[in-house]
Amino acid sequence: MNARLSLDRWVKTLTLGCIVGLLYYFCIAAWRTPPGGHSFRSHYTDRVSFHHPVPALRLSTQQARMELAKVVESQLTAFRMEDYPRAYTYAGSRFQNECPLPVFEAMVKKSYPVIASSRAAQYGVILDNGEEGVVNVGILDSTGRIHHYQYFLKWERTAWKINGVKEARFEGTII
Repeated sequence: MNARLSLDRWVKTLTLGCIVGLLYYFCIAAWRTPPGGHSFRSHYTDRVSFHHPVPALRLSTQQARMELAKVVESQLTAFRMEDYPRAYTYAGSRFQNECPLPVFEAMVKKSYPVIASSRAAQYGVILDNGEEGVVNVGILDSTGRIHHYQYFLKWERTAWKINGVKEARFEGTII
């Protein structure tokens, strides 16, 4: 009788361990973000696929570079004019579904004041793979200081949409 209870307990423990392990694995897979994830990008991982990995990003062609930079510049222009409804149209559909316009406006003003009141922008390296893009931008604030950001974009049906922004921190020694 005692051996039977011990075997039952061992089987239950093993089964529970497997279930917890699988749950952990699937939770991590569902919440993973692509390299370069950023402060609000985790909301925008539209596709987690084990069978169809996202192609690597590469330097954008001149046409793609112009398209991607135009989306970012259009949103920055809307912010400069305090036209938050228009700026909101450049955000990804998933973000729009999860974040109403008043929350978007408050978030930009509080968390991204440099972007909300930028004077100008200069574009650096732009990468894409036809589905996703990264735009490196130097943004001039109202005091004349430049701040570097990375914009993460995704192709949605007929246009590029902004899925997130991260301030880029550069470290190292200038020679």
